[in-house]
Amino acid sequence: YVSDLLFKRGMPVMVTGDTGVGKTVLAISCMKRLSQGNVIPVILNFSAQTSSVRTQEMIEGPLEKRKKTQLGAPVGKIVIVFIDDVNMPKLDTYGASPAIELLRQFLDFKGFYDREKLYWKEILDVVLGCACAPPGGGRNPLTPRFVRHFALFSLPKPNEETLTQIFNGILRGFLQTFSSAVRALSEPMVNACVDVYMRVATVMLPTPDKSHYIFNLRDLSKCIQGILQASNLHYNQENQILRLFYHETTRVFHDRLINLEDKTIFKTLMKEVCMDHFGRPVINDNEPPILFGDFMVFGKPKNERIYDEIRDQTKLESVLNDYISDYNSVAVGKQMKLILFQDAMEHTVRLARLLRSDRGNGLLVGVAGMGKQSLTRLASHVNEYNCWQIEMRR
Repeated sequence: YVSDLLFKRGMPVMVTGDTGVGKTVLAISCMKRLSQGNVIPVILNFSAQTSSVRTQEMIEGPLEKRKKTQLGAPVGKIVIVFIDDVNMPKLDTYGASPAIELLRQFLDFKGFYDREKLYWKEILDVVLGCACAPPGGGRNPLTPRFVRHFALFSLPKPNEETLTQIFNGILRGFLQTFSSAVRALSEPMVNACVDVYMRVATVMLPTPDKSHYIFNLRDLSKCIQGILQASNLHYNQENQILRLFYHETTRVFHDRLINLEDKTIFKTLMKEVCMDHFGRPVINDNEPPILFGDFMVFGKPKNERIYDEIRDQTKLESVLNDYISDYNSVAVGKQMKLILFQDAMEHTVRLARLLRSDRGNGLLVGVAGMGKQSLTRLASHVNEYNCWQIEMRR
């Protein structure tokens, strides 16, 4: 509400807070509301390579020429330029960031220089909005001369109680059509998810060789998102939904761990959480890894698939081999000659899960020849996706 008021009066706004607290979502929802009036939203993302030339081009793009030395929003409209990750551009030799200095010049003097003819261009009816996380991890400190122009909003990290309340509302609403036994588990599952997230974030800290051990609220929402893949026609027993909960938390947190010691700590932690919140262990100690997938009936259309536990490893191998044969029959050029062993099948199931979920982005880490490319191609074929590859060159 406050940011809406400020934007309407032409005041620049900056939102800051840790990763995953909802800065971008908040800003985009604000833009959507304002775009119903006389506002034209322009959303930009900065990266380490963003230059001042590119920034100026992107800002001038939606503007119209009014006079020779004046650019502005279309008549009767206001352009709001929202920049995400504004503190990402790298610093030059002298410790300044050219893209940020250009924005500061715009805020101070309401204009830019034309880069070809070197005359001053005045910019009218343009308001700036920014979002950034605290410095560190590739993000640079912003100069006070830039920040002083903004109304600054800091979004705090939600505490345990707030998280439980948010996700409880989501899960309770989703489980309304399920059996009473499953509905009763809504609150314990949310409490367990929040508990796992809090404990993992405290125990698994990033170090130089584990620099990817960074857990934020997105990981917690992915656990809940995984449970939302259950179908009320097939999940009517407590044990089924609890095994799905166990699988999703394992995929989100356990798959990031790099050594046996950390994996053992995680399994012990999961056992304690299950005993605390459900009063019983969800899986047995000597049980093989739990896997879930929706592709066990070969050739079934994507919209009719059901996300369910994969119990039969022999059938899994047979189905994946059918998908490999199917891929080779339609692939142009490169054929896949894969021999599926246990680890390869598990990785394929994990990748297929990742690709079927909304915003399912993945980063595969491993030495060359581990099958990252081949298994990704297979998993994308299982999900009926086309796989495009960008060749990296020096």
